[in-house]
Amino acid sequence: MDKRANEWSILRTVYDIEECAGVDESERPDFLLSKDGHGAVPFGVEVTELFRHEADARSVRHPDYLDALFRGGPYMHKDDKKPFALSWARITDKDGAVKAENVPVIVTPPIPEADHRRAIATTIRSKGSRGYAVEDGHVDLIIRDRYFPSGEPLPDDYSVTALLSDGVRQALIDSPFREVHLISISRARKQVIRPLIQLMLTERLFLFGKAVEGALGRQGMDEQWKYVQAFAEYMEREGLALDLLDFDGLPVAAYRSSAVGLGRDWGLEIFDLADRQAGLRSWERRPLSALTDDEVAACSQFVSDGEFSWGHYGNPIEPADLEFPKTRSVQVVEVPRDELP
Repeated sequence: MDKRANEWSILRTVYDIEECAGVDESERPDFLLSKDGHGAVPFGVEVTELFRHEADARSVRHPDYLDALFRGGPYMHKDDKKPFALSWARITDKDGAVKAENVPVIVTPPIPEADHRRAIATTIRSKGSRGYAVEDGHVDLIIRDRYFPSGEPLPDDYSVTALLSDGVRQALIDSPFREVHLISISRARKQVIRPLIQLMLTERLFLFGKAVEGALGRQGMDEQWKYVQAFAEYMEREGLALDLLDFDGLPVAAYRSSAVGLGRDWGLEIFDLADRQAGLRSWERRPLSALTDDEVAACSQFVSDGEFSWGHYGNPIEPADLEFPKTRSVQVVEVPRDELP
């Protein structure tokens, strides 16, 4: 798949381009999209893929590369010699019977999750520093994450708080992007999508609500608007300004293309406001006793110590036919020498 075809594949994974009034290739950003309705203006989409290093990228772009190395072929680049250093293994069954000798392998040490998250943060910062010319419009970023050569475990529930750690949260805040969509790939080679800014906003509201109930025990929080209005005040005190919008008589806290609130049944509600000209008027703030400095400090401590887990992944609109190196990845269990047969 050539570069442009791969970029189209990434774009179509997140956006239903058939519903767009126009989709045009560009340079910075990669695409310009426009939607019908509400006087929407074109917005930009930058797309990229995340690899651990260029050697992994070459092994994906040339799926026969590693297979050729195992058969004695040359390295495509001198920098590949270290990450793709060949070793020779003996393969046994669980009883120790030798099944094969001198099998060429590439041994990859376990990859710390913290390194992975730092790489995501670095990608957001790198792409955010490029500068984009989209007149009157915003820019979204899509990252197809191929940091793990064999895919990720992607459990049914995962920690949003952990996902946003190691610099990811601050990189999102510092970036110019309205939303950052992370496409993750499971070990079964299935894709899922996670909107990181929307998740960040959702996590903050959930943990703030728990702080109000637990750490503060604040009295009188008996209506949904009080939680959301107090949440906006708290985030402002923490240096992140939110807009309060009126949705069906209740406030929602909006940040860039997302908004969160509490429904009439007190359930957490998440809104995708990709087009902020959707007609929601501002919420007129009501009298509510302000958070004290001690309450803000208590909330901050509770939030920093808390964790928000989520069990939702977005489905790709058009699942891509992904390329993978023509090799088999296995997990090697090291057995102490004195336990070998």
